[in-house]
Amino acid sequence: MVFSLLCATPSTAQLATISFPDTRVGTTSTVKCPGATAICFGSNCSGSGTVQSASGPDRPFKIDKLNLLTLSQFNAGNCEANATSLPVTLGAGQVLTYQATFSPTSTGTFSGTARFSTSGGAATQNYTGRGTSTTPGRTDKGLISLQVNTDNLVPGNAISVRYQTKRGTLAGNVDMYFAVAFPSGQLLFLTGGGGLDPTPQPFRRNVSVADATETLISAPVPVDFPFGTYTLYMALAYAGATPDLNNLGPSLASGISQTTVTFTPLSAAQQTLLASRGNPDFLSVFWVDEANQKRESWLYVSSPPMQVVFVNGAQESQESVSGVTGGPGPKVDPSMFTPQTTPGSLTSAFGPPSSVTPVDGAPSLQAVSYGVGITAIFRNGRFSSVSATP
Repeated sequence: MVFSLLCATPSTAQLATISFPDTRVGTTSTVKCPGATAICFGSNCSGSGTVQSASGPDRPFKIDKLNLLTLSQFNAGNCEANATSLPVTLGAGQVLTYQATFSPTSTGTFSGTARFSTSGGAATQNYTGRGTSTTPGRTDKGLISLQVNTDNLVPGNAISVRYQTKRGTLAGNVDMYFAVAFPSGQLLFLTGGGGLDPTPQPFRRNVSVADATETLISAPVPVDFPFGTYTLYMALAYAGATPDLNNLGPSLASGISQTTVTFTPLSAAQQTLLASRGNPDFLSVFWVDEANQKRESWLYVSSPPMQVVFVNGAQESQESVSGVTGGPGPKVDPSMFTPQTTPGSLTSAFGPPSSVTPVDGAPSLQAVSYGVGITAIFRNGRFSSVSATP
């Protein structure tokens, strides 16, 4: 059995991965004992065995300076006390150490693997490192700061994104970049035409930075955007510089400002009410696409009975009610009903509909009823309303 000092598994030992620090092109980073660059045999190096050969890793990684050390030499960092070569036999309490180096010749992220053949089986060790620019970049810098009107949005809300700039020590013009990371992790950049593109590009070029605050976006949230948390980024780059996502430092004329916004079916106020009272007994939800408005009425029958009305997630009214008949209702989850709701999503939740009928003979409007006691209206397949009333 072959073991690393970090207790790799026997027979096909996977030694601990070595992650080199960011290393400038043309320079070298080195890892050696007492780092994870060693092989021994048996539990706590109590066994013996032979390391027969080694292959890899490919450039820009390299292993060299093999030494056969005692455990005390290894732990003391006497990495080159007893040079050796392969094949080499290790006794109990002995360790084969080696030096690992990373010498990038270009920028970017690299990986490599060394493979050792031993009497106890194969052993491998992975290496990762990132090569960075040979130039430290300019030192004149400006400032940019993102501001959003809220950190929680629901369908019907508008988002306002503003940015504040300060010239600082900038000696020239800049390009402005804005990017958004979707909940899926996809990163898209705002283009000069107002679209989103995965290719890094500025939305403004060759701009003279002033001490000012400007509005970047002020618009309703697209209702079909996926629910989840979005991360917004903004930065200044020296005019004409092409940012390398693996090495942004030399091109940036400011720090990167970032903030997060969460797009959810229900507002914080609605979620708070659900946490205290649970799902309402009955509800009605109306989505007016032309007005970008979602109006909801939640009715609680249990004590104290009350009706709460929300418009685009904001509470419009709350009043006590009396004389409600019909007993406890279906208590469906209000978060299920948004402009993104489809007949398929309701069927997945409640089973096949009990009926599907046109509304007032209009083929574009369909009433879809479910056995739980709710009826949803769809216009050309898009959600329009739902009701579960006593």
